Amino acid sequence: MKRIILLLFLTSIPATYSQVIFVPVENNIYEYLSELSIKGIISFNDDIKPLSRDYISGKIHELESKKKYLTEIEIEELEFYSKEYFFELKKYSQEKSESITGFFNLNDDKRFRAYTYYDSLFSIFVDPILGYNLKSHDIKNHSWNGLNLFGSIGPDISFNLNFKDNHVSNLIQARNAFSNSTGIGFFAGSDYDEVNGNLTFSWKWGDFSLGKDYFVWGSGQSGQIILSEKAPSFPFIKLRVFPVSWLDFTYFHGVLSSGVIDSSTIRINKNPYRPHNELVEKYMAAHIITVRPYSNFNISLGESVVYSDRFQPIYLIPVLFFRLVDHYQGFTDASGGNAQLFANLSYKNSYLNSEIYSTLFIDELTLTSYLKGKNAPKAVAYTIGTLFIDPFIRDININLEYTKIDPYVYFHEDDAQQYTNRNYQMGHWIGGNSDQVHFSMTKKLARGLNLCLSYDYIRKGHSPVLGEIPYQPQDSFLFGLRTNYKFINTSLNYELINDFFVKVGYNWESIDKEIISNVFTSDKDNYFTFSINYGL
Repeated sequence: MKRIILLLFLTSIPATYSQVIFVPVENNIYEYLSELSIKGIISFNDDIKPLSRDYISGKIHELESKKKYLTEIEIEELEFYSKEYFFELKKYSQEKSESITGFFNLNDDKRFRAYTYYDSLFSIFVDPILGYNLKSHDIKNHSWNGLNLFGSIGPDISFNLNFKDNHVSNLIQARNAFSNSTGIGFFAGSDYDEVNGNLTFSWKWGDFSLGKDYFVWGSGQSGQIILSEKAPSFPFIKLRVFPVSWLDFTYFHGVLSSGVIDSSTIRINKNPYRPHNELVEKYMAAHIITVRPYSNFNISLGESVVYSDRFQPIYLIPVLFFRLVDHYQGFTDASGGNAQLFANLSYKNSYLNSEIYSTLFIDELTLTSYLKGKNAPKAVAYTIGTLFIDPFIRDININLEYTKIDPYVYFHEDDAQQYTNRNYQMGHWIGGNSDQVHFSMTKKLARGLNLCLSYDYIRKGHSPVLGEIPYQPQDSFLFGLRTNYKFINTSLNYELINDFFVKVGYNWESIDKEIISNVFTSDKDNYFTFSINYGL
């Protein structure tokens, strides 16, 4: 039945117009275009990522006629990114497309690739991924290799694949339990792998994807409280529609890893070293709609639900109000799904070259009881921040951001319905019962050469544990023994050619742990880092 529904959906897609190949969310192009939109030069919305190469190339083409508003470095960056999107930009020229094939050369776009094939019907681009990172403290290192490829078939089908095989000398450190780095989903010894990919069908006003990738929903420079890259990526189906320039709707249904063993699947094999068991099924459905009443003002509203045990076809209805599904299903609070509501606002002021943004995430809130001052469950998180571009000095940006996450945000009493994938929260990396002050400054010294400085102060209280009774009167913000973190990071980053990076950094950190009330132990550390890599 599921296959029939999917087949009917795909065959009902109307004639298509452009390929949709998604750009990794960590790509520098997002920052470049976002800064220019804050200055009012273009309109660009990246609150919902990833975005497509087709959309981004359109912005690059638009900038070609607006060079007089750019700084010298911004013009050089525009020429640099034009090489990356050379083939996408061909559609804006009157040149006749010719077949191009190349192995380990610059091709017509003057951008190195391991392999390129392009014609009017089919294209494929292939690059290796190689990288090495060294941390001076105790000589810890991380190396990786892999493959990145993307392409299209005709005007309506596109694909991309990104694979990395990683080796680390210290697996515990590499798991990144408390950092903004992506957690490790599966590992064997000191090795682990990462794979993302999408197969996308597109048409003039939308696209549909079968994929495994990251979602980044919401504003934030130090992290996102709705969806971020903290948890490993997961497989999904995704629908995005944009029928008019001021409206954008995105929906996905994904398969998560619960990490909870289903006892009914336990089987004792004759080989005692190979027991058999399966995990409890875990799914997530989410949708978000973005409205732009003005080109510099975005309002996004959305909802998500994490549910378990068995697939529910009702969550395939993209426009349904998920919080009411439990009522239809006849579920009680103990058997239903774990639902969330969220909103995001961003306003860009080109006169001040600044952006003000905020995200609200509601995991649990009984509004009527809360307004009446009654003691009711409350689990709410928010981020508020501002970003200034070129304040007093050209080619510099300054960011100040505050995030507060109530106790029990991302927490659920049902083991299999936590707001997590492979035991990593899918929202902000600092987790519940915590707050963070973040300051960062980036100075562009030359095209691709950036000097970065950041400071983070984080307070974190007790982390809820399954089996404890939540929402007790004494569970106020930062309850329990507290840990205070201070991080200072400086780095010099240089993208020599497209996707070839060299980075050196110095990091200082201080961790103060409360062992008994108002008695802290302090641990300080500092170290240098060096990394070199080709490919994202």
